[in-house]
Amino acid sequence: MFETKITHSTPVRIWGPLMLAVLSSACVWPGSRAVEVNIRGRIVTNDGRPLANETVIVFQPASYGLTRTERRNPDAFGARERQEELTTDANGEFQASLGIVAYHVDIWKLPPLGAFPRTPPALLFAIQVPRWPEEFYAVEPRERDYTVFHADHREVPPSSAHFRVTAREEMSLSHPRSITGVVEMSYQELGAIAGDGSSVVVYQSRSMENGS
Repeated sequence: MFETKITHSTPVRIWGPLMLAVLSSACVWPGSRAVEVNIRGRIVTNDGRPLANETVIVFQPASYGLTRTERRNPDAFGARERQEELTTDANGEFQASLGIVAYHVDIWKLPPLGAFPRTPPALLFAIQVPRWPEEFYAVEPRERDYTVFHADHREVPPSSAHFRVTAREEMSLSHPRSITGVVEMSYQELGAIAGDGSSVVVYQSRSMENGS
């Protein structure tokens, strides 16, 4: 509660009236800011060895940075899906530069508070490893969370997917207009019943290295 004193003994509570006056006279303009989006990651086998020379595709939806209303027609705002295909290096690492992306802000002219939000929106991107084309990993690094989807849009339980994913989001004070999603994908052994129901096939890191 905000208080001020007109006399030494008479406190007057003005928070409610003050906020009402500010909001009723506010002048807010729509605007935009730009942020450089980068994704870097690493893919390892279930025992922690790097998976080299693996193709990875990174997608960022056209809706990133748009308001709920703007997402209905992202083309009208010049928004587009961004996609980059990469190959992991000898350490299983990859890095995608998705370029400069504009995001919506509200600019307060009266009172002169500046633009909000102060920081870029939380990243959202998807990763596909084409060797397993049926799986897409939707990653939310700020939440340190991910969701796995089948190619037919069904959600897949993480324990049934080929990879476990850990992620985080990084912003540098020296580069406030840059945001980076950092992800590690760790292959996990899977047991699956064969088509005739008679046997169990187990995927292991050795089979990955042999390309089978």
